Amino acid sequence: MKKIIKIFATAFLCVLLISMHAAAAEGEYVSKIGKEDCFLCGSQKNTNLQIHWGQDNVGLLHLNTFDVLPLRINRYGDSGEVIREKCGILESTGLYRDDTYANSMTDPDRGYSSIQITKAKYKIDRKSIQTNLCEECIQAMNCVYWSEESPPEYAIVNFKDRTIRPLDRALTWFFSGNFGINCEYKANGDINLLVAYLPARWE
Repeated sequence: MKKIIKIFATAFLCVLLISMHAAAAEGEYVSKIGKEDCFLCGSQKNTNLQIHWGQDNVGLLHLNTFDVLPLRINRYGDSGEVIREKCGILESTGLYRDDTYANSMTDPDRGYSSIQITKAKYKIDRKSIQTNLCEECIQAMNCVYWSEESPPEYAIVNFKDRTIRPLDRALTWFFSGNFGINCEYKANGDINLLVAYLPARWE
């Protein structure tokens, strides 16, 4: 009897390990490009984001298209210098993809941006990740905790340190460099974000 139980226990363990391995493999992202073509660490010669890389700012990234909505909380001049003076105006920008719409209202003087995302209901496209990020950047993104619930197709991209932080419905607050991001996830798929620059502003 003990021998039979041992056989069944061994068989069950083997099936469990195989299932776990299959599940892990299904969730993995394997890059199909080299570093030179990577969205984060590549040359970025033919993109309108070239002027933003290196700036102490973040943007809203659509992971299925890799379109970006830059948030110009810290302002920069044509030569790359930081503008340390009051702006006096709010900047409103938007991003429309896959029947979802993201609208941002940025106040550089107070150091924050408010974002409203409507209908964030699409699954993340594996092919988009694999053809826009190199293996090293994918692994760095995989280190960020994702809950079991399917994450929305949006992320925060940090222009200064070139990192991506996917949104996660299990987290209502996280950091990206000098920025704190507060997240409110609604039952209908809408998402409200408040992005705040945490270091002290100039007088």
